[in-house]
Amino acid sequence: MIKQKKQKLTQLFLINRLFQSLTKNKQDKGFTLIELLVVILVLSALSLITYPTVIAQIGKARETEFKNVVGVVNRAQLAYYLENSAFRPNELILATNNNITDPLLGININVKYLDSYTINLDGTTGATVITTNNEAPTDGTRAYSGAIYQSSGNYSQIICQSESVAIDGIAPSGSTTCPTNFLVLK
Repeated sequence: MIKQKKQKLTQLFLINRLFQSLTKNKQDKGFTLIELLVVILVLSALSLITYPTVIAQIGKARETEFKNVVGVVNRAQLAYYLENSAFRPNELILATNNNITDPLLGININVKYLDSYTINLDGTTGATVITTNNEAPTDGTRAYSGAIYQSSGNYSQIICQSESVAIDGIAPSGSTTCPTNFLVLK
């Protein structure tokens, strides 16, 4: 019994000494390797958690440029139609020096991620626009397309967004219908 009490006291003494050595003032010693490793592990875990969110936000910002271009082209097509009683003829418009210039529609758009857009007439009552981003697989961006239609003086437009990452959009088939695997935005 006395031997067991002596062993317990010895264990308590050793635990107390260990605790004291751990809680000593360490002003002169700096950080231990274990402390640095714990901090590095915590920071690594936080970066792994936030990385996908940051990348997704970058992709959304790039997609905003594509949506804006489709909207600007649709509005410019409307103005062109009101002046000429016809939509702008078919053409592929390429981006050069971060600008897309279309003299017939009278637009000059500053772009950073868009490579080109294509205008196609849809009979005599409408025109479509399709954006192209060759870096979509790397950027993680979706494709956009749009159209504007007129019928008896009434105008309607549509903007479509692909459900997954894609380089090129697909032209809408009418003023209210987006292609398969595309969502209607407007």
